[in-house]
Order: sequence, then C-alpha cells, then structure tokens
Amino acid sequence: MNRMSRLGLTFVVAVVWSSVGFSQVATPPPLRGWGQIVDPNRDCQVRQDGRRLTIGIPGKTHDLNPEAGGMTAPRVLRDVEGDFITQVKVSGKLRPAENQTVEQFFPYQGAGLLLWQDERNYVRLERAAIHRQEGIIQYVNFEMRRDGERLGSPSGQLPDQDLYVRVERRGNRICGAVSLDGEAWHYLKPIPGTFARRIKVGVVAVNTSTDRFNPVYQELEIYKKQSDQGP
Repeated sequence: MNRMSRLGLTFVVAVVWSSVGFSQVATPPPLRGWGQIVDPNRDCQVRQDGRRLTIGIPGKTHDLNPEAGGMTAPRVLRDVEGDFITQVKVSGKLRPAENQTVEQFFPYQGAGLLLWQDERNYVRLERAAIHRQEGIIQYVNFEMRRDGERLGSPSGQLPDQDLYVRVERRGNRICGAVSLDGEAWHYLKPIPGTFARRIKVGVVAVNTSTDRFNPVYQELEIYKKQSDQGP
C-alpha cells in the first residue's frame, strides 16, 4: 500500500541519554545520542527524557513528499558511516482526522526511522495510519527516494499498537523490518539503493491530518559494523 490514494558482523550500541526539551528554537543544540533537531516550520516540539523522545506536531502539513506535501516533517538526525542497523520503538496514537492538509492525499500520520542523504535521496520506514472512506487503516510505510524517484516495498496492515521498526544498510541494499515485541522480526522486501558512505540517520514524524500528532520514540539503537568504527 502506498500513500497516493494518499552480517558475521560485530556491533556496538549507541547509548541514548540526557533529559532536555526544546520548542520553536531556531538552531537547538544536538540531543546527545539522538542527533540534531531539524524543524523547518519551527512549530514542532521535541522533548527528550532519557531514552524516550516525543515529537509534537500541530495539525498542519509536515510531510516528506516533493510532489505535493513539501519537506517540512520534523526529524532528529545524526551522522553514520558504512553498513549499520538502526531500530527504535514507536509508541503513541495514530489517529489522523477525516480532514487532510494536502489535497492530493488522504489524511496521514507516520512515525519511524529516516536515512537521509539529501532531499532527493532518503529512506523512510514508518508505523503509519491513513484515513480513508472505510476508516483508519494502520500499516507500514517503507519507501525510498532515489534521485527523486519513489521506490517502495509492499507491506500489509498492522494492529493498532506499539511497533518496533528497523532499517539495515548492507552495501547497496536497504532492508526494513518490523516487530511487535522487539525480538521476532518480520523483514520486508529489500530496496536496492546506493547512498554516500556518510549519511544521516534518525527519527522522523509526518502529519498531513488536521489533528495534532504526538509520536513517542524509545530505545533508539544504532549497531555499526566493527570494521567501520575507526581507530
């Protein structure tokens, strides 16, 4: 479903901590363990409490869609190089209202992981909900932009509950996976894609509903290939 009708590897773990909140700050300091806040509209609230991060988004367009919705979704990103695995738990209610903020799409709310090179090259894996005529549908949105072209991987509907999402970069492949408990993972069909060696990774929240959206992220981890760690 898409939105238009809307390693024998050794790993290290990036530990997330500290407690601080930010609201409508032009250039806030990075959140240690999470990264730099990017809030193009300067109207979202990002609050960190230990390994828990909350993003508050008003009921206005905050999208990552160059065709219509623009690139104003709030995100928190940090640099990473080489092959890696990143995962996070996404909590909170996804209840997009009946009224959309982007005419071409049904009302949508999504929260999850973002791999970011630039506005034409990135990957999203989100716990998502869309409000259609038959009601609210909960599902996984897994998509890539490669030189501006949208590529996606099919995904089924989900129960309305907390969800772990995981993204892996293995050479020229991007793998996505989801889990209800953080232990048993269901892998989606990989998407082929070549990115720069150094990119940004973190969390993103998207809202094209007139309802406010407050996703919660917990237990962010980045596992990195041992040979890419440097001295």
